Amino acid sequence: MPSKSLLNLVTRGSACASALNGVLRNEPILLHSTGLSLSAVCSVDQHPAAFGMNTSARRFGESIYELSYRRLHHQLTYSPPMQIAAPNRPRLVYPSDVFVDGYVSNTFPPEDATHYFTLLLKAPPSASLIHMYGIVCSGREWHITQNLQFVQHPAPNTAGVPSRLLLDYHTGNIGGTVVRQRRWLPRNEVDVRRHIEDATLQLPVFFVARDGTLGYGLQSILQNAEYHLRDGYQPAPLGGVTTTTIRIGWPGYQDWKRQIQARDETSERRQITLARFMKYIGTSVDRFFKDSGVDHPAGSSSGIGIGGITQRDVRIIGAVHVSAGSWMPIIQLTKYVF
Repeated sequence: MPSKSLLNLVTRGSACASALNGVLRNEPILLHSTGLSLSAVCSVDQHPAAFGMNTSARRFGESIYELSYRRLHHQLTYSPPMQIAAPNRPRLVYPSDVFVDGYVSNTFPPEDATHYFTLLLKAPPSASLIHMYGIVCSGREWHITQNLQFVQHPAPNTAGVPSRLLLDYHTGNIGGTVVRQRRWLPRNEVDVRRHIEDATLQLPVFFVARDGTLGYGLQSILQNAEYHLRDGYQPAPLGGVTTTTIRIGWPGYQDWKRQIQARDETSERRQITLARFMKYIGTSVDRFFKDSGVDHPAGSSSGIGIGGITQRDVRIIGAVHVSAGSWMPIIQLTKYVF
């Protein structure tokens, strides 16, 4: 039975919303147990009297599943719907929302997304990633502004580490469902430690057109849309490897993989360009659809095939580095399913 103090917190109305907004602005704290950023519940450890909640109430709050947290979080931290929909007014977004509303956090299950961010940023489990890395939001983007040297080393022949690093984009109110995949892991603990925990994971890669549009339709990628990709002729940040593997963990389907060359055919064997990497991602997703029976009836609106999801419904937003030798595409549909 939930604590009465927690139920009062959830149902207290506008005064509660105002108080929680203040907490979210000034003390963003990551809920490591769920991957969500409901700072008010977590901050009970530091300010229990302010909310009249005891330890058992806090633990109950941390155990609420994803849907309940999302609804409460959006209700208490975002502007009213009319303000969100207004064409010239930015949506209210907080740094901690990267763990809820970003493309990476929506590509994996919530608790798995939290674990991934901890591995990516090489932070102790008890650390506040927001404070440790100075994560800030600007428009639809979240950036890392502190301790950059622990996240991504400068590439050869560069002046040094840039002043900030792009971490993720807000999913926003456009497009459709972001496909929530199973994050790939090696089968044994030794390989997990070697290829993930002790490896340097690259930051997520996003495919942005020269006009600022985020992501490409799969059909466009297959028709050479990479020529319009921003920084398309720059080396893809693949970590200097010779080959890498593209993996897909589509819900309801077996894990799928394809190995690609990460260096070109020149005598220098240079790292492939970002445009070529996007092309590889696109052709891999297309092959996955064909291997999954896209030419046959889907059986449901969320299945792959005729009457369900086809290549025409897919946008490729970017890719996530899940291990030293593996990347997974960030996929958003043009409709809402699942």
